Amino acid sequence: MSPAPASLSVCARCRRCCTLTPGQEGLVFPLSAADLVAIDQAVGHEAWRTQADNTPEFVAMLGQLFPRSPQGLAKAFPPGGRHWRLAVAEGGRCFFLGDGGCQLSARLRPAHCRIFPIWRLGNNILHLDVECLAIAEASDMPALLRSLDLDVPLVKQVFAQIQGAWGLRQERVV
Repeated sequence: MSPAPASLSVCARCRRCCTLTPGQEGLVFPLSAADLVAIDQAVGHEAWRTQADNTPEFVAMLGQLFPRSPQGLAKAFPPGGRHWRLAVAEGGRCFFLGDGGCQLSARLRPAHCRIFPIWRLGNNILHLDVECLAIAEASDMPALLRSLDLDVPLVKQVFAQIQGAWGLRQERVV
């Protein structure tokens, strides 16, 4: 594959977070009911999603992302249960990943995709410890947010939507 032109967004140039290593499909972030409805209505078919088991590895990954919500996670993702996630196409690519990046508009992307690799812990907005071109190119958090077309209020709003989707402990937005 030839490199993407520099005129594309940083995410379209990188696409790492939208391509999985084989065997990692079970760790794809879960979809909320709102994600399912919005994308189903826009796309008109269900090939873009699949169900996955709530494996111990999956639940442990969520526990690292939501350390203050163990009871909510246990209720939302019980052992032996299943959840919806994005489907993975050939080569580990997200179903919606095209040569120019995500084929969904920002408004339609699942909530976690809208803010990745940014996360919230308490009142702290931080970036996840992942290999990401946007993180590598940014000089600081404001520059990273700008490169991802995000701002702190939007990150807090989307993060609250993620927490609310599964009944996780909501933190006061300051």
